[in-house]
Amino acid sequence: FSVMAFLEMSDIIEHYTLTIFPHGDEGGEISHAAHKTLYVCSVVGLHFIIMFLTAYFTTSITDRLRSEERHARVVGQRLKRVLQASGAGFTILDRQLRPLWLNKQIRKWLGLTDQVLKQSPNILTKWIGGDEGPAVKTFKDGQVRVIERQRIGSDGNKYIFQVTVAPIVDNNGDVYQVVELVQDTTEQKLLETKMMHSSKMAALGVMAAGVAHEIGNPLASISTRLRLLKEQPDEGFLQESIELLEKEIDRISRILHGVSQIARPGKSQWSSCEINSIVRETLDMLRLDRRVKNCRIESDLNDAMLQTTGSRDELLQVFLNLGLNALEKMPQGGTLSVRAKAAQDEIKVSFSDTGEGMSEEVVSKIFTPFFSTKQQGLGLGLYIAYNIINAHDGRIEVKSKVGVGTIITVILPVRSAKI
Repeated sequence: FSVMAFLEMSDIIEHYTLTIFPHGDEGGEISHAAHKTLYVCSVVGLHFIIMFLTAYFTTSITDRLRSEERHARVVGQRLKRVLQASGAGFTILDRQLRPLWLNKQIRKWLGLTDQVLKQSPNILTKWIGGDEGPAVKTFKDGQVRVIERQRIGSDGNKYIFQVTVAPIVDNNGDVYQVVELVQDTTEQKLLETKMMHSSKMAALGVMAAGVAHEIGNPLASISTRLRLLKEQPDEGFLQESIELLEKEIDRISRILHGVSQIARPGKSQWSSCEINSIVRETLDMLRLDRRVKNCRIESDLNDAMLQTTGSRDELLQVFLNLGLNALEKMPQGGTLSVRAKAAQDEIKVSFSDTGEGMSEEVVSKIFTPFFSTKQQGLGLGLYIAYNIINAHDGRIEVKSKVGVGTIITVILPVRSAKI
């Protein structure tokens, strides 16, 4: 346009007049704006400014994009180095559970190559857990999950991994991908096993001392009574002594039976357990106990299947023990409330009583072997229950207030029969 304006102003080319545009009239001749030096220079200057600003902004935007691209590349390389240094594996999955990205470490652990992934895009289905796995659950509810997985390596050794499954959301808050952070915890588990063994040895020492003390008392009583029998061989004293000896022998038998319960079957003997079914059986047994006479039992069980793995008999033993303890705390009557519910990846079974309650000091000792608040108690019931639940990868929480009552909650992991 600028060139055309200069050419027309210099009469090099003829200006083509369009009557639809206004023109001036000077001395009977049509006045064309294109012939005005000021107008042409203004238009040319305006176009020059526009061109300059366009070039400036284009250059600035291009430089900024290049700078951000360089920064993103540097950050990406830094993140890649951090991931490599962490030794963790990363996997990003789409809604069809197809791997969109796997880092070098997870490929190494799972023995995956680009060719294998290309030929078998669903090769990670077993590792992910399929339609019942944590990734699918995270797609549904957007919750972060931490699970444990095991894998037999190419060298034949078993490896244990801790997998954290987290959602990736879009601007609308919808989960469109999930990321799995995989950490090799094999050495940590071995260390925990060694520490647990050391702890068991220490507990065995405490147990041996406790057994010696608990059995020592009735043995001393038996020894004294036998010595007195030699000195007083009359029939009345003999009958009295027989009853006492039977009582002390029975106490020793109960102590040995309680100690024997600490030896639990291994996981190879575990099976699938439906917690609601075990709790219902517990309630049926509690309602037959004489201590329920003045008490009311309430239950609130989850309608859904509460599935875990373990020893059904042992879990029944724990629930029954907690229920009987609660009834014993209410000799004048009260209410025992038993509830079972699912909370994320856990099952919670609570036993709540309106009995005398416990002080904080007593609560801190109730899982100690041979500690009991009962006159005739052995102090092994809760200790055995604690060890059983701990062996099932669970825990027991206690809340109690003197004069109000006690709530004991057993927390177990939700898991299928495959261990």
